[in-house]
Amino acid sequence: MLASEGRGAWQDIEQRLRPYVARRVASPCDIEDVLQELFVRIHRGLSALRDGESFGGWVYRIAQSCIADAARARARSPLVLVD
Repeated sequence: MLASEGRGAWQDIEQRLRPYVARRVASPCDIEDVLQELFVRIHRGLSALRDGESFGGWVYRIAQSCIADAARARARSPLVLVD
């Protein structure tokens, strides 16, 4: 696989996941953070992906986990607005 093909595959995944993540996170700033963490987890877990396992379903399960982790982190460290 050429490097440009690999980048294209990641970009395709990102285009599919961005709206999914955007509908589920509290802040537009969190979208990038969640996507970055999601891609790290996908990259780390690719070698463990079983042949018969659906790649799409696997990716969306990871996305759900990243979104939940981001929500928990935000709940632990709420922002305080100062006038």
